[in-house]
Amino acid sequence: MMFASRKPGPRRASTPTRLAAAIFSDLLAQRSSTENPDWAFLAGLLHDIGLLLIATGLPDHSLAVADAGSDYQLVEWERQLLGFTHFEIGADLLMRWNCPAIVQDVSVFCQSNTFQYQSPLKLGTVVKTASLLADASGMSMFGSNQDSTLVPELLDALNIQKPAAFMDLFRAEYSGFQTCV
Repeated sequence: MMFASRKPGPRRASTPTRLAAAIFSDLLAQRSSTENPDWAFLAGLLHDIGLLLIATGLPDHSLAVADAGSDYQLVEWERQLLGFTHFEIGADLLMRWNCPAIVQDVSVFCQSNTFQYQSPLKLGTVVKTASLLADASGMSMFGSNQDSTLVPELLDALNIQKPAAFMDLFRAEYSGFQTCV
């Protein structure tokens, strides 16, 4: 099955969003046939690390791309303004940190706007889907990209059984992390 990510509103790599993507990645990898499932949580947590690098090292450019209306637009603006995307610079950082190549590859994969669901799932597909689930679930402190139709569509595309129970498990895991802080 082919899936094209929708064009949601502005997307910010807030801590809640990345934690949500990490938890969703781990849960999806546990419930589907996935290549390299042991790396799902870390890949979900770090796939957008390039946004932090840009915000820290190039704050003026970070502000310029912060108003992007979609992921498509963000990647396009990053390429125009910087000559690279946050996904690419993130993968370079992950390489410097000696993260496994699969985690680096996930970061680059996540700039894709279309991808296929095929078994076994590539880890990049799992993390991209997890990121879309996080966005669609309104897991951002910079506004909600909540899309009530996208969550069931994504879970159905992955043949996740009992989607309501899956989402309840996600909320429980996410709340568990929140209580640690």
